[in-house]
Amino acid sequence: MILSPPPYILGKHAWASSYGPADICGFHTFSVGVFEWVERSTRFGVKRGLIKVRVEGLSSQSEAVYAKAAEVVNQLDAGTYTGPKRIRVKS
Repeated sequence: MILSPPPYILGKHAWASSYGPADICGFHTFSVGVFEWVERSTRFGVKRGLIKVRVEGLSSQSEAVYAKAAEVVNQLDAGTYTGPKRIRVKS
């Protein structure tokens, strides 16, 4: 799993991908999910919440996909994101 860099703070947003572009041999595209950190039921720490935005792109352009996901995270944290639930990064 590839996760955005820390800190993992309750109420903040982050992105994650199950596989990195190098891990998915034979696939041309991959996606990254943007989610909010939520409180665990045990109240000790945080866990990943539901995916709010999915960012998709070509495996060969992984840095552009990660950059767009980071941009969405910053906008969600600021409360200014008004875009779609699914974003496709094009070349």
